[in-house]
Amino acid sequence: MLTDLQDRLILPGLIGFTKFGNFWRKRTWQPLAVSLRGRTAVVTGATSGLGRAAAEQLAGLGARVVLVGRSREKADTAR
Repeated sequence: MLTDLQDRLILPGLIGFTKFGNFWRKRTWQPLAVSLRGRTAVVTGATSGLGRAAAEQLAGLGARVVLVGRSREKADTAR
């Protein structure tokens, strides 16, 4: 019975991971009101996409960010 219920709830939950879900939920997002000063974050894939966005956000919150990427040139550009 629990498995059946979980199966029925998966599809509605997946909508949150689509463009529609992103559009719908971003209206209620609040900026983080924390400081990461004195903290270090290691971000893999920091040369583009989600990794780069995460690195930028972490740096904006004051963290020391270590960028990890396969291409030194791209990592230097991201830095």
